[in-house]
Amino acid sequence: IIPAANAAEEEKPSYPAPNFKLYQTDYYTDEYVIAGYTVQDFGAKGDGVTDDTKAFQDAIDAAAAAGGCTIWVPEGRYAIKGNLVMKQGVSINGEIDTPGRDKAVKGTILQAYAGRGSIEGDPFIMMQPVTGIHDLAIWYPEQEADNIQPYPPAIQMGDPSVWGNDYVTVDNIEFVNAYLGYKNNPNMGGCPIVRNIYGTPLKSGIRIDSLADVGRIENCDFHRCIGKTRDFRELPAIKIRTEATYMKTV
Repeated sequence: IIPAANAAEEEKPSYPAPNFKLYQTDYYTDEYVIAGYTVQDFGAKGDGVTDDTKAFQDAIDAAAAAGGCTIWVPEGRYAIKGNLVMKQGVSINGEIDTPGRDKAVKGTILQAYAGRGSIEGDPFIMMQPVTGIHDLAIWYPEQEADNIQPYPPAIQMGDPSVWGNDYVTVDNIEFVNAYLGYKNNPNMGGCPIVRNIYGTPLKSGIRIDSLADVGRIENCDFHRCIGKTRDFRELPAIKIRTEATYMKTV
């Protein structure tokens, strides 16, 4: 008697094979972007209104199923109403203008909504080992200056369901009104690369604990400023009176 195939295996989704291309960015980057997928391949709109959560996660899952590759996210405002899990071997690459005082944030912008009201809960983006996020901004459009609300981390190094938190790269990221920018999962891990991180975290910019091996954190510039409006286009007009770099180690 031949046993029936496992139902879960029968229902396993199939994805198109990656189509690797070299993408030209509209903003300066010191790296070439060669990606196997774009989020538009999976239906992402990038119009700031349509919920693109599923399109992003489908792209991530497809890249993981292909053995790992980069996903290209061109300039746009992507509303992400849920949470994202970066699977092993997958990187996301956007494009972003170099941040600066009173400059508008231009390029790939992810709008984060999930978790309002509590610092506990799933991070906006959870990163499994050997993953990367490059060249984009994360904006919390429902955060208000006169009623600041806690949120879970915007980016978390480490997935509690996966052994090891090693070799996570977060590069050229701007946090706009994130309550907690980047943190690592307290499970032991090592070798993170966190560099060129900017923005306006409201509680902690970077929180690191329990590293098992050498990592690198460099060129992180945070300032005390929160937009007084939910209209993203008006945020650059808010004057920044003081600047400082915040990093918390525990």
